[in-house]
Amino acid sequence: MGFERFEIVLENRNGIFYPGQTIIGTVQVSNTKSETIKGIHVECNGVAEVRIPGKDAKDTYSSTGCDFYCAREQYFDFKFTLVNPGHHAVELAAGHHQYPFTFVLPTQIPPSFEGPYGHIRYNIQAVAQRTWLKREYVCNSNLTVNAIVDLNTMPKAELPVKKIKSKTLGLLCCKSGPISAQARIERAGYVPGETIILQAHTDNESGISMRGSKAQLVQITKFVAEGHTKFESKVLKAYVHESFMDTDVMDNVKFIVPQVPPSTLPFCGIMDISYQIQYVVDPGTLSINLTINLDLMIGTISLRSHTVPSPTEALNASAPVLDHWAIPDVRGSEWARPSAPPPSYEEIVQAGDPQQTVYSCK
Repeated sequence: MGFERFEIVLENRNGIFYPGQTIIGTVQVSNTKSETIKGIHVECNGVAEVRIPGKDAKDTYSSTGCDFYCAREQYFDFKFTLVNPGHHAVELAAGHHQYPFTFVLPTQIPPSFEGPYGHIRYNIQAVAQRTWLKREYVCNSNLTVNAIVDLNTMPKAELPVKKIKSKTLGLLCCKSGPISAQARIERAGYVPGETIILQAHTDNESGISMRGSKAQLVQITKFVAEGHTKFESKVLKAYVHESFMDTDVMDNVKFIVPQVPPSTLPFCGIMDISYQIQYVVDPGTLSINLTINLDLMIGTISLRSHTVPSPTEALNASAPVLDHWAIPDVRGSEWARPSAPPPSYEEIVQAGDPQQTVYSCK
């Protein structure tokens, strides 16, 4: 009885797309006997939703009460009728049927994202409407949308980032000598797969042993709903030093940028993402940490000045590169190529709750 197979098959089997790209797919149906249906249609949508717990938050969902503060953005909502636009009952003969569909993603949409207080999701749903009170057949396919963020359009992306900071311990006549720290990275802009190299140094003239230091790559997500804001900070990777007395040196500490959404979550008004390299010196009990924050710009198209072409690419530098990682340049007819493959749907989902990796250095 019913359909043996009812599914959405996309021409791009990895399900990863870019703004402005054409989605081509088919709804495939297999039935062993004829089936009476009203029609088959496809619904395609992109939505961002935020839900921030209130002070009296409970397990129940409330968009109007004080349990949760909610916000929603709709980026597109397309609907296509594939079978029987008149909505009169028709007989679908036994056999295998394919119904093609196509649509173009809007150019100004944010990338897919899953976070603890919000998400950005893209979905294709096929629905076969049956007669009388019979349940509809429904199947879904998730799309991963990756952003086009070209670091070459950001002048500050290739500039070095360096900060110096100091503090003292104690008060008035009991004030200690200074604790001075500095941290530096060679540039601000990176794409997933590239390596960030940190140089950090601390001079401790306080006469007090420091508890230790750490360097970490941090993702900071901002969620906004109904005038309320919630921040979520996640450590993507960390290096830890033990206690020291006079100096602390972190030389050539390397962070490989994981598959994460780009900075700012472009075209999303209710969520924002930023990234930092943080160098933290811990003076010990009852003292506030000395923290240096180096702001990063994470994009999807790497800086040309820091891209090393392969021998084959050097020979064909004058020709456009067209392969399965190539993405359309919505600003013109040229093609751009990210230096790392785009993330899978699973990686996008995990990006909202990455696991901390800690390395101990001596």
